[in-house]
Amino acid sequence: IISGFMAGAFGVALNCWTDVVRSVIQKDAIAATFTAPEARPSVVPHFNPAFFFGKTAELYAEKGIGGLYSGVGVKMVHLGGSGAILAVLVPRFKELYGCK
Repeated sequence: IISGFMAGAFGVALNCWTDVVRSVIQKDAIAATFTAPEARPSVVPHFNPAFFFGKTAELYAEKGIGGLYSGVGVKMVHLGGSGAILAVLVPRFKELYGCK
């Protein structure tokens, strides 16, 4: 159980900053659609990794490392708990279905 929780928490520690930056990009894209006089924003720049890392640098300059990891505690509890549950259930389902 503990190793499943640690696996989920480790995954969050590696992935949280990318999730926060993605959310900021999505929020900005949605906000840009509400201004009527502006042309609709293109989605093409969002596929460029330089755009993503540029937004990351902007967020880091604005809020620091804490801004990149906002909400990490809740995510660790959620995904760590999910990892712990999977660590218990997967072996039991393998045994139930005869998989080895």
